[in-house]
Amino acid sequence: MSACWFGRHWGAPFCDSTPQIPVPVGETCLWCEEPIAAEDSGVRMPHLSLQGPRYAYQHVECFLRSILGSVGHQLELCACFGGDEMCEPPGMSRREAARAACDLAQSRWRQRYGS
Repeated sequence: MSACWFGRHWGAPFCDSTPQIPVPVGETCLWCEEPIAAEDSGVRMPHLSLQGPRYAYQHVECFLRSILGSVGHQLELCACFGGDEMCEPPGMSRREAARAACDLAQSRWRQRYGS
C-alpha cells in the first residue's frame, strides 16, 4: 500500500515523487466526509481502520489542514496556545474550514516569502 495523488498537480513535491491515480469520484473524504468530485485534487493514503487496512482519500485542502492546523491554531488562538477560541471558524462546513486554513497559510507564506 502506498500513497498516491489525484486531480491536478498542486505544486507540491509530493506530486513529483508519488504516483498519480485517477480521481476516485464518489469516495468519501476521510476528514470532511464529503464525496470526492471529478474536479477535485487530493491524496490516497494507507489507513488502518477498525475494519483493517484500507485506503483513505482526502481532498488536498483537507489533507493540508491536517498538517497546517485550523485557522484558530495557525493564529495561536486555540487551547494549544492557552487560548479559548474554537479551532474551526464558526458556521463553516469541515471542507470550508479546511479551505480557510489553506488560504490563511498561503496568505501568510506570501507575506513572508513573496509569491
